[in-house]
Amino acid sequence: MKRPDCIRHWRELEGVDDSTYPDSTELFSIGAPLARGLRLNRLGIHHERLPPGRRTSYPHAESDEEEFIYVLEGYPEVWINGYLWKLEPGDSVGFPAEPAFATPSSITPSRRFAC
Repeated sequence: MKRPDCIRHWRELEGVDDSTYPDSTELFSIGAPLARGLRLNRLGIHHERLPPGRRTSYPHAESDEEEFIYVLEGYPEVWINGYLWKLEPGDSVGFPAEPAFATPSSITPSRRFAC
């Protein structure tokens, strides 16, 4: 029997490893947009793989939405308000919708769950 569309594995939804900003060749994390793949419209959930030496994005702040990160494996670092914090599996980070600059980066392979 075929599984229903509301059950998906992150590997089925992961994009190709080509995420960059315009006019840049810097590669960022490799993401799987879980919410979109599960046809959820009011909830944003992503699974991100963060290879060594990469980051998820340029430093930024969300003004309209909050962001939550849960570290599944690995030891990524997160830059918050000018300080670099080391994370480990089981750590959670919450970003309110306000100007608090943050960007996860990695010196070891890691995976994170973000919503």
